[in-house]
Amino acid sequence: MKRYRIAAILALICVAGCQRRETNSPAPADTGGADPTGSLAASVAVPAYNLGDVDVATVPSVELSERSRSQYISYEELRNLRKELSIANANVRQPLPSELWVIGVIDSAYGYRDSDAVLAHVELKLDNRPEPVVVKDYVWSGKTLQQKPETFEADIMPFLAPVPESVLVQLYVTLYWFPDTDASTIMPGTADLTKAQKHEKRSNPLRINFQQAGV
Repeated sequence: MKRYRIAAILALICVAGCQRRETNSPAPADTGGADPTGSLAASVAVPAYNLGDVDVATVPSVELSERSRSQYISYEELRNLRKELSIANANVRQPLPSELWVIGVIDSAYGYRDSDAVLAHVELKLDNRPEPVVVKDYVWSGKTLQQKPETFEADIMPFLAPVPESVLVQLYVTLYWFPDTDASTIMPGTADLTKAQKHEKRSNPLRINFQQAGV
């Protein structure tokens, strides 16, 4: 009888020991949802092409034209790391010129999607006038703007009477993006702008200072 009692006690001791080992066993490490196969990285969504891409792809700038640079005008530019014009300044000394030409440029390093159309309404403005002195409209698609930037020149002296101490010149650009639209169907002045996504941006500022007579 003692043998049975001893055997039962030993069995209970073994069961208790197994339970303690199971309780003290470390929990499986939390991998934080890591995917060892790498399939999670492959499934990360790439942001869809959107209006922000159209904005980044369109780079307007305004500067003093080469035809107006002379010994009487000092001119300097500041460009960013992408070589885009950030600020331009000109100081015009006496005798003041009869003409003062600036050049507006719309450039792109990337272009747009071939399947889209982009309509740009461009205005050259002076801060001393409520109305633009030049208005241009363009339609682009694919790599057209990347391959051939749009440029135009304007003489601003006729709009500076009397000549101020300083004037700020800038391009105001309104972009209308038509996704999945044939560019040949978009005509400035008649395009249905309700079908487009709209974005406005400005060029760098061009500050022109004029030396006054007798100074």
